Amino acid sequence: MLHWETVAPPSSEEIRDLPGGPLPPELAGVLVARGYATPEVIAGFLDPAAYHPALPHELPDLERAVSLLRAVVEQQGHILVWGDFDVDGQTATAMLVEALRQLGLKATFTIPDRQRESHGLHLRTLRPLLEGEQPDLLLVCDTGSAHTEAVAYAKAQGVPVIIADHHALPPELPPADALVNPLRLEDESHPLASLSGAGVTYLLLQALFTALGKPGHAQAFLDLVALGLVADVVPLVKDTRYLLQLGLRALRKTVRPGILALCHQQGLNPAVIGARDIGFSLAPLLNAFGRLGSADKGVELLLTRDRIQAQIMAQEADRLNRQRKMLTDQVTRSAEEMIERDSTLLDWEALVLFSPNWHSGIIGIAAARLADKYHKPVALLALDEDGNARGSVRSVAGYQISTALAELDDILAGYGGHALAGGLRAAAEHVPLLRRRLSDALANTYQPVAHTLEIAGEIDLGRLTVDFAYQVQRLAPFGEANPEPVFVVRDIEVVSVAKIGKQNQHRRITIQDREGRRQRVLWWNSASEPPLEGRFDLAYTVGLSHFHDPPELQIVLQAWRQIEQPAPDPTAVAEIVDLRGSDISAVDPILSSGERHAVWAEGYAERQSPGTPLSRLEEADVLIVLTAPPASQYLQEALQATRPQRVVLLAAPPPIGDLNAFVQTLAGLGETIRNHHQGQTTLSRLRERLAVTEKLVQTGLHYIAARRGFSLEIGARGKVTLDTESPGASTLNEEALLQTLRAQWDEMAAYRRYIQRVPLENLLE
Repeated sequence: MLHWETVAPPSSEEIRDLPGGPLPPELAGVLVARGYATPEVIAGFLDPAAYHPALPHELPDLERAVSLLRAVVEQQGHILVWGDFDVDGQTATAMLVEALRQLGLKATFTIPDRQRESHGLHLRTLRPLLEGEQPDLLLVCDTGSAHTEAVAYAKAQGVPVIIADHHALPPELPPADALVNPLRLEDESHPLASLSGAGVTYLLLQALFTALGKPGHAQAFLDLVALGLVADVVPLVKDTRYLLQLGLRALRKTVRPGILALCHQQGLNPAVIGARDIGFSLAPLLNAFGRLGSADKGVELLLTRDRIQAQIMAQEADRLNRQRKMLTDQVTRSAEEMIERDSTLLDWEALVLFSPNWHSGIIGIAAARLADKYHKPVALLALDEDGNARGSVRSVAGYQISTALAELDDILAGYGGHALAGGLRAAAEHVPLLRRRLSDALANTYQPVAHTLEIAGEIDLGRLTVDFAYQVQRLAPFGEANPEPVFVVRDIEVVSVAKIGKQNQHRRITIQDREGRRQRVLWWNSASEPPLEGRFDLAYTVGLSHFHDPPELQIVLQAWRQIEQPAPDPTAVAEIVDLRGSDISAVDPILSSGERHAVWAEGYAERQSPGTPLSRLEEADVLIVLTAPPASQYLQEALQATRPQRVVLLAAPPPIGDLNAFVQTLAGLGETIRNHHQGQTTLSRLRERLAVTEKLVQTGLHYIAARRGFSLEIGARGKVTLDTESPGASTLNEEALLQTLRAQWDEMAAYRRYIQRVPLENLLE
């Protein structure tokens, strides 16, 4: 059971003279409870200008690494960069390649194939690279600390080796010329101890540029540092937090086409981007390259200066990420079916499952889901091309994955990782032995962890304002070791609930206290959770939504406790009338009944439309769904706009029935807009006119712009500007855009087929 524990606020004397003014006592109490006990330390936490970072040279071997790099710079030689396929590795690799090229060196890079090779330095790949490229130095980032054989081979070929890493160290270190790893620091509480691979790489470049008389030059890479630090989920404390604060500032002003294209693909405004946006929106797209494609493309996307190329690659990342989500669902379901067939698998300390049919690129995500569901370490293993079982381990608090894997060295062909996550490779026939040995090792490392929810204070609904949310944001960026502060409001009830999200996976709840004050609350991924009923206490976090301008208050549910059971509620849900497959005349009796009604119809020219588009729907007793919605989110928005007592479902196909007709109609609308409307419209207007999704309109516009050679600009709020006077986009992206168009059209068509056959009782869930 989750225990709620309230943090005691410090005295007012402890929170004076802070950057930005005093903190609310609840927030000051959070910082004191987390070890920031003095005004000076709190000031350094809040403002990077008040923080005093450690010197890069405090990292072991960093001075030696700089000396080796300077020697290659002086001879304008060739450096081979070996990276890793996750976002931390991609950003570290991109930083090194770009910096070395700026210094006039030949810099090439390689990243292991996740499915064939997994993490680390691999001799069979390294050998031909060294023979073919003959580099003057091998620079390994975000990996390499445990790969003695490959490092020894490079040294034997006369190639110096630098490793800039942060992963677990083996008992015997590889014979690198310089091994820069914060885990080699004698003091585990050192300010640099929690750096990720991107963080270590940044400090290496910072020291190198300083040694070359170019201090401050490394700051150009802080936007990449932010991506790597957040994506690798390292503790955001001390110098790691300091670098992330600087990195987020740089990211909000970035001019890198690759990052801007990723933001555009995800609908993010770069000027207000935060750590959560990186973790939930940008990082999954970059990771998708390594999981289902080539991580080299992620590095190339971060390095490119070509805006069109960046757009194409960002679209490819989005496509791969959608595929990744589908495969992850399949693996998760497959694993749960194994458990259903043999429930004794859950009796072990570690849940270890193996299937030769799983995709190795996504089993880590599925393992994390299962670890969260079953509250225990999970290892999922797939078959690699050599016939070995290779997979990912994900854990829960209290266990030490890296320590446990080290105890299995005798049966593992390779391993590595952190306290809560790792990777391993073993002979397929050793899976039963691995299950037993890993369970024993993890049991030996387990330290009980109290399941406590830290409550920063009791904040009633009257104090929840945008200004208070800005105060909370002073403690950001949030993440590992610096979670968002949680507050509680007591004795409330639910007024209304709406399901939101593309798959209705979230809920938006309106709560009310005893004084009648109301507040909207978001409950992420709550579709399968029981409803909130009766009166209860609510634990929540406070943030800002930048979807609108100015930003709006955003309250997110974290936990709740029942204090009064609900009274029986006889209220019935809205009635649904099924007219699917009927002629449009079937709704005539309703139209003439005198009831207050709204007819939702899209895909028609305004004067010819038999109804009203979504943006103009108003409250009504009856909602007539005349044309089939293009996605579930629009149906939910229609219900929220009209709040009907009765829904009449006709869901007829809209006038535009195929992709070719859509493209031709959109092209015609584009001509009209450019000739008669100063080239300006909005995605929403086009979406309603064409009866499709906004994403389909956006892709269609890019495709038509590429084909017809005019410029296109889509603003953060969906404003569309078309211009035939400006240079048009390259035609190189036509095929990729057309492929994306087809996929999005098929997705929309699949939903419309679904809505024609779904049982009525499931329609509004």
